[in-house]
Amino acid sequence: QVCRFFVMFFASRPWAGAALLGVGLAVICRKSLQRVVSRFLYKVFTSSVVSRYVLKKTIAASPHAHTSTRLVAVNSHCEVLPVAVLKDNYSYVIVERSSGEAAVVDPADAAAVQRAVDNLPSSIHVRYVLTTHHHFDHAYGNKKFKAAHVAVQVIGSRKEKVQGCSLFLEDGETLSLGALTIKAIRTPGHTQGHLCYHVTAPGDLAGAVFTGDCLFVGGCGKLFEGSPKDMETSMKSLANLPPETKVFVGHEYTVANLEFARWLEPDNERAEKALQHAQDARSSNKQTVPSTIAQEKAINPYMRTEVPAIRQKCGLLSAPSWEVLGKVRALKDKAAHIRSAKKD
Repeated sequence: QVCRFFVMFFASRPWAGAALLGVGLAVICRKSLQRVVSRFLYKVFTSSVVSRYVLKKTIAASPHAHTSTRLVAVNSHCEVLPVAVLKDNYSYVIVERSSGEAAVVDPADAAAVQRAVDNLPSSIHVRYVLTTHHHFDHAYGNKKFKAAHVAVQVIGSRKEKVQGCSLFLEDGETLSLGALTIKAIRTPGHTQGHLCYHVTAPGDLAGAVFTGDCLFVGGCGKLFEGSPKDMETSMKSLANLPPETKVFVGHEYTVANLEFARWLEPDNERAEKALQHAQDARSSNKQTVPSTIAQEKAINPYMRTEVPAIRQKCGLLSAPSWEVLGKVRALKDKAAHIRSAKKD
């Protein structure tokens, strides 16, 4: 009877049917137009010309390091020096102690990374540049850094146009750095060819992982090129690493990420403690890296999509976990926790 009513209603009032059809088409066209415009702007922003201009402006506007960093001992073979670059990025220098061989990760500001290398013992020599993905705030300094280190190989994904890349790695392929083993892990989502690098040593299969813009402390990267399913697959790949694995991320987003995580899961005491620790560190201009895989599984909502409190917040109690991840990322993109606080 309901269906019959609507059929007769629209049959007797063709203007109403046309209006409804028009509204439906407008909604569809608006969403399609938004997708087209977003993709166009992303292509423009990631083009080499625009990237060069933006990077130069960012470096000029950030003459001082955003964070006071310290050397981190991963194990008896490996040390990691975070290098604060641009507005909130981290590059890294990985040093294998016995051989003095080193690798740098994402040297967006080549000059800043070079200064960090120069401050290390003169016996240290760089063999690799490890690039997580093609975005200018990670890969732009590759060519300039290689020009100063002719023998250096620039590593990246074959699925991306990484600046200056001279050696491509596929998922699971490895490199040697002295006694260290560097394993590439394909982690799509933020970009299609995004790589993380898991660095291990004899007697330490946990080691450290360099996650670029895939995994952050308490968060994950925006889904510029991939889908929620892609990012869920990447989160699972990283979650399967040993729990003691130290996590070195691409940006200092920790406080903002954990404020959002607290809003999603207010009864998570470990997330609350992690937020307090991060706030204390940032109040003293200190780094919040490294995290660990165990900690991320305890506090990071993108690794906790099966938690009932998070599902309830998203209104997706029985949905597949990738759909929950997509909803969580959408809420973060809309700053839902900040809007909610303003309403309260």
